[in-house]
Amino acid sequence: MTLTVPMIVEINDLVLQYGNVSESLPILSVPRWELQPNEQVAVSGPSGSGKSTFLNVLAGLLIPQSGQVSVCGQDLTRLGEAQRDRFRARHIGYIFQTFNLLQGYSALENVLLGATFSHQAVDHPHIRALLERVGLGHRLHHRPAHLSIGEQQRVAIARALAKRPEIILADEPTGSLDPGHTREIVQLLRDVCRDERCSLVVVSHEPTVVGAFERRDAFLTVNRAFASQGATG
Repeated sequence: MTLTVPMIVEINDLVLQYGNVSESLPILSVPRWELQPNEQVAVSGPSGSGKSTFLNVLAGLLIPQSGQVSVCGQDLTRLGEAQRDRFRARHIGYIFQTFNLLQGYSALENVLLGATFSHQAVDHPHIRALLERVGLGHRLHHRPAHLSIGEQQRVAIARALAKRPEIILADEPTGSLDPGHTREIVQLLRDVCRDERCSLVVVSHEPTVVGAFERRDAFLTVNRAFASQGATG
């Protein structure tokens, strides 16, 4: 008997639009999209194709007008806002292009604070091990202003993984880095997610980033709304 592995992400007939019913503007139209456990994918596309909006839907920050968005077996469209917040804190790690680090706190404190949002016991040894793993064992007590851009991105990676999420969503994670550091950070992100047995979705328009992944989804194909009317995001 063949066992069916449940998907980390399963999308069916997703439609997200802005505006009222009579003057709606489709932003996302995704008939079907899936991601398996521990799978890594780069979603590529130009500005305006809806990539960031797509990530916000996967994170439960936006809810479509119709369709199913199942993450870790939970249909996010059936949850209220507070329920989605709790679900995101426990199961999803988010890496922002601008890092969103708290300037008044050290690298270690930023990661510890990120872990507390999951409402689980904070695993201090795990967090220190993550910071060691991303090469910041000697910079634990430095604040963001005293870290390089590449080091700040490493803090953001460790923070996203601190609560042991099932999936990491990364929005243009190398947008602030030079080409040399881009390759380094992408490989680090992939390696750490693999070690932590965490699925990874990266959206990017940079060929260097996209080319580092075996699975590459062109978002112009995934999102039919952009091809027909255009989108923002």
